[in-house]
Amino acid sequence: MAAICQNGSAMTDPFASPRARARARRHLAAAAVLGLALAVAAGCRGGGGGTPAQAATPDLVLLVTAGLRAGAFDGAEQAFVDGLGDPPTHRYAAAYCQSLAPLTSLVSMLSGRYPSAVPFCGLHSRDASADERLWCASLPADRHYLPGVLSVYGYRSALLTAGLAGDDIFGGVFDHSTSISAPGEAVPWDDLGRAARDWWADSAGTPRLLVIVVADPGLDRHPALAVTGGTTTVQDETGKRHRVIEASEAVPAYVEALGEVGTRLGAIVDALDDGGRPRWLAATSLHGMSVGERTGTADASDTQIDWQLSHLAHHIILDRTVHVPLILRGPDGGGTRTIDTPVELVDVYPTFLSLAGAAPAAGLPGGDLLAGADGGGAYTEFGDMLAIRQGDHLLTFRAYVPDHSSLDPAVTDRLRLESVDGEKYSLFDVVADPLQLHNRVHHEWDTTLILRDTIVGIRQGMGAPPDGSLGNDRVRALRLHAREGYW
Repeated sequence: MAAICQNGSAMTDPFASPRARARARRHLAAAAVLGLALAVAAGCRGGGGGTPAQAATPDLVLLVTAGLRAGAFDGAEQAFVDGLGDPPTHRYAAAYCQSLAPLTSLVSMLSGRYPSAVPFCGLHSRDASADERLWCASLPADRHYLPGVLSVYGYRSALLTAGLAGDDIFGGVFDHSTSISAPGEAVPWDDLGRAARDWWADSAGTPRLLVIVVADPGLDRHPALAVTGGTTTVQDETGKRHRVIEASEAVPAYVEALGEVGTRLGAIVDALDDGGRPRWLAATSLHGMSVGERTGTADASDTQIDWQLSHLAHHIILDRTVHVPLILRGPDGGGTRTIDTPVELVDVYPTFLSLAGAAPAAGLPGGDLLAGADGGGAYTEFGDMLAIRQGDHLLTFRAYVPDHSSLDPAVTDRLRLESVDGEKYSLFDVVADPLQLHNRVHHEWDTTLILRDTIVGIRQGMGAPPDGSLGNDRVRALRLHAREGYW
């Protein structure tokens, strides 16, 4: 045990993603799973009497909104980041979420795993009570979530949510959790700020992890985006009506709304007394957004495109719906370092562990954002769609099994067995072509096949459900409870 305490190493899955394999070559091989690592770490740090708070141990704050896309489409990302106040120390220009479903994306980030590997499928109905939900819409007890791991190192944790359907699944995961408002309600910012300040002050004796999630930033309540009398609407797969918008008119409202969210969150964080303890802040979005742009779907007719993308939309994997802002702000300030290599939101998990001085997690896809990029990619799954970003390219696969969860093995079967063509696959250089106007599947065939094989490897490796978790009864339940739309 002494040797493990000294080097802080943990076992790395030999069948991990290319990113994990690259890291494995740089670490000593060890035979400890995360549970053993935590037990050892507690012995190293705690000395038998618990873990004393140390001045050098940083507080950790994670700010999360939804619907905020990255890039230079419109200035929304910059408005949000400016609203947070002091400039970031690290800005990740090619960060990607792992799901378009808000709850699923958050679970992925807090578990450090791809959604199907948790396994977690999200809510098939926003209105379903806890006892009516599907088996995969609750958190498996045998997974290690960020608040629980950090608690071994003396951290107290809190989750404050606004507009997040299904947030009750986190009961018991955090030391404290509060739902400030329901989906569809305006965020009571004063109440959110007060809740943050009160918990922060009550937990001043220990290092703190505070997670604030604003999952409903109020986009569809903005006067230029809301459904009102006389506006043209379209109905999505769930039956909800949306205002038909044009990007040129809607984008200024979108930028205004997300900039306001950044300003409000920045004010909440500024009001938290540091108590002499250093603080690291991360800020990101659960998913991006298409704001009236009707591009990027290589397989749809003009009528389908109008129906799918004529409104605020995040139900189809496009670069603008999965490419999200991600910033870190450390206690020392200084200039902003911009990192262009693709990263994932699952990277937040090992990054926060590293900042807390915790033992590295074993067998997970993510890596420490502050340790430098290692040439990996970014993976997303949602419904019958899978995607990988590597370098400048984004490859998207669509299995055409409507209303299926990406957890369903039928999605993997189609990925493995069906032909590679320009209907099921889309390949775009999203750096040169961010609106995805030119499908490169047949023009860059070698790249298409390499990225397709990368997705297959993830689906059968780091992104696969745990052994024994997908029996026939559970797969049948997945298909019987399919939502109108993707989850």
